[in-house]
Amino acid sequence: MRNFLNAFILLILCAGCKTMNESIKSPPVTQQDQNYDHSSSRTQSSPNYGYQPLDPLSVDVTVDSSQEKNISYNNRILNSLPDETMRLAIGQIDASANISFGPVKGGYKGQSYIVILDYIKSQTYPFPIRVPKDQQIQGDSTVFFASSNDSADTYIPVYVGVGLRLTASVTIDSGYVELSNLFSIGAAAEAKRLNGTMVIQTLGVSGEGVSSALPIPTQINTTTIQNALVAIGAIRSKLYQSNTRVTPRIVGFYNNVGNGKNSMNYFISTFLNHKANLIHMVK
Repeated sequence: MRNFLNAFILLILCAGCKTMNESIKSPPVTQQDQNYDHSSSRTQSSPNYGYQPLDPLSVDVTVDSSQEKNISYNNRILNSLPDETMRLAIGQIDASANISFGPVKGGYKGQSYIVILDYIKSQTYPFPIRVPKDQQIQGDSTVFFASSNDSADTYIPVYVGVGLRLTASVTIDSGYVELSNLFSIGAAAEAKRLNGTMVIQTLGVSGEGVSSALPIPTQINTTTIQNALVAIGAIRSKLYQSNTRVTPRIVGFYNNVGNGKNSMNYFISTFLNHKANLIHMVK
């Protein structure tokens, strides 16, 4: 177990070594950075392509009773979730508390961001959408409507499964901070260059061993981030244990059509209102 946890933390550290060194140099320029208006301290319209994490949404699950009796309920569910992924998503928070996820690598003074590290064991489902003919796939005005497969213009991949999530909500107090590396965020917090909060949560994973493994973060620094990663590794190793309960959730989707926050908010409300028709899992 100790070797597994050490390897897990080492993987995260190695992935961030290069970006920690680069943060000392000039900040990298991304497409979202190019759309950033420093004079007015706001982000202009920018497509929200890519992974969009969601607060876990419930989904109906049907277990096939014809399966072998010696396979536990948990294992039947886990066996139906073949994909394991770790993703880092960075979103900028505007004055209205709306979050725009995009290819952001760093944060600037006076701006607020949310950084989410996900470990997900999931299955991908196609979610049909329709684009009104009088709308274009650009800007914040376009709204996508859920539809049947027969009338769909395209599909959005929706991720259903279980997992673990570390979320840091931060505001930059001075300079530039590399956000694509969790340890650079901790170092910046220790240097009083940012302030914020951190949350560690499970996504459809519960049980006595899980609850006792969750740390209570009191602040953001390199130590609390390392403790959070250790907890994620420990809980991850408990997924197949008999006293761990797994309950699939809608945990995110991949935005392959772009667009702004209005469409993102509509997607979320659609998932909430039509979750029974969206996903039907059969184990």
